[in-house]
Amino acid sequence: MSWQNILKNVSDFQLFLSEVFDISHKDSQNIKASKSLMQAISSGKFLNMITEKEFDTLMNLAQAKMYEKLVESLEFLYDKSVKERGREYRQRPEVIERTKKYKQEYRQRPEVKERRKKYSQEYEKRPEVIERRREYEKRPEVKERKRQQQRKRYRKRRNKERLQ
Repeated sequence: MSWQNILKNVSDFQLFLSEVFDISHKDSQNIKASKSLMQAISSGKFLNMITEKEFDTLMNLAQAKMYEKLVESLEFLYDKSVKERGREYRQRPEVIERTKKYKQEYRQRPEVKERRKKYSQEYEKRPEVIERRREYEKRPEVKERKRQQQRKRYRKRRNKERLQ
């Protein structure tokens, strides 16, 4: 029986330890794991994400009777699979669209706009921000860019006046 088929046929945590890792039933009763790990093994959700290399590592730990390390490794693999499933979920197009729509609606709320405006005004009044802005405006490339923008605005306004 392949390692994948072995993992698919188990639904109870103690049975999982006994069947998959050949741990005696008595020993498997003494092994404690988190509720979330036991539920995940019972539902079989994360077992299909275990690779052959990881399975071999788990088997070696069980054969060496390092049960605490085995449970720690299972917990680590479970946490990794939860993060991976979450990442896959967040990358779905409908989830991306829903999140984007929610953020746009949130930003349009009057209380959020007011709070952001208030924060921005307070931020602009900070001495370190004022000083940073002065230093930035003293740079030659910034001065030159401002001059060019002013010239452009002036030419545009002058051209409008000529046409009228």
